[in-house]
Amino acid sequence: MTLVGDERAQSVQIGAVLLFATLVIAFASYQAFVVPQQNREVEFNHNQQVQSELQDLRNAIVSVGGSDDERSVSVQLGTRYPSRLVARNPPPPSGSLETVGTGDSGVELTVANAEASGETGDFWNESQRYNTGGVTYRPSYSVYANAPTTTYDTTVLYNRFGTGDITLANQSLVDGTDISLTVLNGTLSRATTGTTSVDVRSVSSSTRRVRLRDDGDPITVTFASTRSAAYWDFLETTQPTVTDVTNASSGNGVYNVSVEFERGRAYSLELTKVGVGTGVTDEDAAYLTDVSGDGDSVTQGETTELTLDVRDRFNNPPDNASATRVDAELVGSGSFRSTESGTASKVPDEDGRVTFVYEA
Repeated sequence: MTLVGDERAQSVQIGAVLLFATLVIAFASYQAFVVPQQNREVEFNHNQQVQSELQDLRNAIVSVGGSDDERSVSVQLGTRYPSRLVARNPPPPSGSLETVGTGDSGVELTVANAEASGETGDFWNESQRYNTGGVTYRPSYSVYANAPTTTYDTTVLYNRFGTGDITLANQSLVDGTDISLTVLNGTLSRATTGTTSVDVRSVSSSTRRVRLRDDGDPITVTFASTRSAAYWDFLETTQPTVTDVTNASSGNGVYNVSVEFERGRAYSLELTKVGVGTGVTDEDAAYLTDVSGDGDSVTQGETTELTLDVRDRFNNPPDNASATRVDAELVGSGSFRSTESGTASKVPDEDGRVTFVYEA
């Protein structure tokens, strides 16, 4: 008798192999296509969140208040991918946030051809120069390869792509005859996958503005920017007081942009110094200017008050005004009340003001 072999077990083995191969192909497709797509969405959403947080940082820099005002802004430099049971994720993406130019003496903001009246004019008799800089965020993503670099630059916040720039927050330098200049000081360098906190501190700021006129040549504000005059040209069409915008390249993608203002007008200038990170420098008293009493006529036996402002080079009362002594000495007859020698010394108040009583 001849026995016929049973081949049913072989078909089961082939089916198991085909099922396993199908699972392998499905997992490979999931790992190769689905996981990167999901991770790219995570990275894109994170980048949108960072841009929003950097707008908060920009707003804190340009609007920080008076003396000792400090604001803290959180920026999530990196993110994390969702947990997966089987598939694998790349390392968590990180990002870096750092100041640019604040440690370079060649990165300046300059005000030229401007004059002020009264005692303030003694200080504004030549160009004023201030070191400044910007803040740049660079992401390090695994999938979102064309993510932008986001930069704060001279009150403007923008995204830089390989194909061009997109502005996120517009300039606040010029508004008609109002000129508002913000100088950034300090060193900041953070790189992490988590969240970092940036403290923005007012070094020199107030609500006082200085009235300026040109000295015959147009008032010119020159500042270092990573965007050329091709961008800043819009000031000529949007601001009737701006007559010309030019630039000169200083290398490394930085331009010295010059903005000229119409002659014959009176301008109101506000200067602010803001510190971030470490190495923030304070400002000392730079000059005195009269508030009231200067030029008064006093007859013999009468008294009058002479009030002066102690100001730093940003035209604001210095933080250490209370540690400054103002010495006054008479030239001619008369005396300061309560003094016999005709000299007096006083400490300014918290507003940087000092008052002397003169008796003829």
